[in-house]
Amino acid sequence: MFEIMLERIIREEVKSLLAFSGMAGPTPALPATPTTGGLFLSPKESTLLDYLGNEGPRRQADIIAAFEDKMNATSVKEMLSNLVHRRLITKGPDGYTPAT
Repeated sequence: MFEIMLERIIREEVKSLLAFSGMAGPTPALPATPTTGGLFLSPKESTLLDYLGNEGPRRQADIIAAFEDKMNATSVKEMLSNLVHRRLITKGPDGYTPAT
């Protein structure tokens, strides 16, 4: 849904810029994007989401221990917080799980 809204906003901006410059014409089609909800993920975020998808619900300490060789504890905590804020994962009594 985010991708559809983003595409609509981009189309409207392109139309307004073309109309302002006097070059109004048909708006070029944008390539189709997958609707995975993970449009702007870093490689580390993607790895963490894959880990949670494969392993199931995990507590923060378990996730930090699994990624201790790749990044420090503060980075993992910040990434978990950001992913919860972006609603890509949820935090529950069992720990963190991918959002459905």
